[in-house]
Amino acid sequence: MFFWVSGVYFEPEFVEARDILTKVTALTSILDDIYDAYGTLEELVLITEAIQKYLIHIFFPYLLNLINFV
Repeated sequence: MFFWVSGVYFEPEFVEARDILTKVTALTSILDDIYDAYGTLEELVLITEAIQKYLIHIFFPYLLNLINFV
């Protein structure tokens, strides 16, 4: 499941980046499974709105700064 991580950062000095990427991927997968299996419609609507607000107000400005930097 997480075999692609070693292809992204295959050099030995990137061991910490591989660990972080693997943990983030695993956590995302677990949260997605919980979201799908145990959430009621009302809870899922609230969580989805919170995630969308987070992405719009916090994540995208960082992404735009990165794009402008590159």
